[in-house]
Parts: sequence; structure tokens; C-alpha cells
Amino acid sequence: MQNLSKQIFIPIFDNMKLAENDFCQKCNAAYKTPLLPWIVGGEYEKSKYRLMIVGKPHRGDAVPVSKHAGTMDYCIDWLINCSWAYWSYSREIAQQLYGSTGMNQIVMTNVVKCTNTEGKDTTTNEMLDNCIQRNGVIWREIRETRPLNILFYTHKLCASYLQAIPFQKELIKEERKSVMCGAKTMPWWERVVLTDWGKVKILVTNHPERMDKGDYVKLITDWVRK
Repeated sequence: MQNLSKQIFIPIFDNMKLAENDFCQKCNAAYKTPLLPWIVGGEYEKSKYRLMIVGKPHRGDAVPVSKHAGTMDYCIDWLINCSWAYWSYSREIAQQLYGSTGMNQIVMTNVVKCTNTEGKDTTTNEMLDNCIQRNGVIWREIRETRPLNILFYTHKLCASYLQAIPFQKELIKEERKSVMCGAKTMPWWERVVLTDWGKVKILVTNHPERMDKGDYVKLITDWVRK
């Protein structure tokens, strides 16, 4: 798999002075090692659906040094194939959409670049404020990769922070509802917006952890394809 994340985003993160700028210095994140997008697949730009998957903050980085943390190249192959929900459900979604080369045709990233989290998610409002609103890192990543489908696994964590879409020129459609996934109900906030690079679909829903895998993957892939 070809991963273009470092090539594209190291210069951007350096230019934004992440971990060093005023917002980052005042932030209360425990580990200020801003993580680059996990994956920008080598076939993503020409892929049919241009899908970006946005997860919650990553689990704790024991490196207490202010710097960007790359893409964790030393373990990315293991992560791509591991059983953790973020990775295994995303991998299945990508393979259902594209076949065996699926992971090379998507973008995977995190909504907040630094973390407090070693087990249970302890992301603070200050971290959300600084990373999403003040630094606008996730919006910069979106503008750079120009996805056609954006899937946020972050409804419980930060739905309110995703109300205003900086790259939106026009709201074409919006629907908020709940859907059944196995025996569980999960929120389903869907929008279609017009951007400089065309129509973009955005879905904000629950993280896949502890959700029925077959139902979850079908719900997401049906949404991407429609």
C-alpha cells in the first residue's frame, strides 16, 4: 500500500506550527504529539467515492515531546490488519467498496490530533475548541484531500462542533434521524453540501465499537454508494 500522508501533511503541519502555536501551547492535551492522518491511500485521488473516515482521538502516545508524530509507520501495517473496531470496521467498509485494494483508496484520520486517552476517552472541550475550531486542522485536511464522502465516527464526542462546515458554499440536504444497527439504535446525521470541488456527502454517526459489524458496514456502504 502506498501512503501519501507524510508527503502531503508534514509540510502543512509544520506550516501551521502544530504543538507550538499559541492555541496548542494553551491546550490541556496530555500528549502534544499531533498525529498526521493515518492513511492517504495512493489510489485515493482517483477512487470512485473518495471516502474520508474520521475517528476519535487516538489512544495515548507515551512520547511527551511537542512535535508531530508522523503516521506511526512502525505499526501502521499492524494497525491496518488489527481487530480494533476503528480499523477492522473501516477495513471492511473499504473492501466492500473497492475489493482487496480498499485501504489504498481511502483516507483515515482523527478529528483531534493530540490526546489524553489511554483507555476511556477523556478528550476535553478545550482540546475540541483548539483543534477543531481555532486551529481548524480537520478542516484543513478535508480541503487538502477534497473527499466526496466524509464519515465521522464522532457523534457522541463532538457533533456540536461539526455544525458549521467552513468549506460549505450551500446546504443542499440535511436529515437527522436514528437507525437500527443490530439491536442498538444509533444517531444518523446526514448532509449534502456544495463545495469548491463539487457535492460532498457528510455523515456523523457513532463509533463502530460494540456495534453489530455486518449491519454497521452495510449501513455505511449503502450510504456511500447511494
